[in-house]
Amino acid sequence: MKETTTLGRDWAAHRLDDGWEYTQAFETEGEFGPTGACVEFRDLTPGATVLINGTELGASSGLPFVRFEASGAIHAGRNEIAIRIAREAAPAEICREARVVTYDKVSISGIDIDPEVVDNIANIWITVFVGNHTNEEQLALASIVLAQGENTEKVEISEMVQPSGGEIDAVVRIMDPSMWQPDEAGEQPLFDCLIGLQIEGEIMDVAEVQFQVSP
Repeated sequence: MKETTTLGRDWAAHRLDDGWEYTQAFETEGEFGPTGACVEFRDLTPGATVLINGTELGASSGLPFVRFEASGAIHAGRNEIAIRIAREAAPAEICREARVVTYDKVSISGIDIDPEVVDNIANIWITVFVGNHTNEEQLALASIVLAQGENTEKVEISEMVQPSGGEIDAVVRIMDPSMWQPDEAGEQPLFDCLIGLQIEGEIMDVAEVQFQVSP
């Protein structure tokens, strides 16, 4: 990771004919470069479209952590990011967190978690989408930790990532049903999923998401 610009939570809201647009300006300085640039969100409103300086980057899939490739859309100095959503009522919060980052080699471009309960065992299928910002194959190591209170499970998987990017798949099995079954109040317990991406022992990127297991 080279440089990070964290965006504030105060977005300017603008009413559109078919919905809402939220904008915010940010500055890029110093070593921040356009190569390998991404914009990241936590809890971005599903279906929201993201633009930087008028260039559309993509739309939110509804995952708790999403990242859009922004190389070529960002330039030195002042930039503007816009989030558009087609709905009559404005959401209470467009996103929980947003930042702009540039990466040297590889990055976590997305995380998909698909829990499945079979024979009273929770199988947590995890896919880590990896962006490659070089023109070469990269051997990446993904360290995946699931945590709930003092209980933790960790797996590490190495995969060769092509220049166009790739995926690293893992499965973690939770044998104790009390960890994922609803509590006395009927609330579904939350798990933390911590992911670190390394190349040759050097941490390239980290991400954290939460999920629940539905029986």
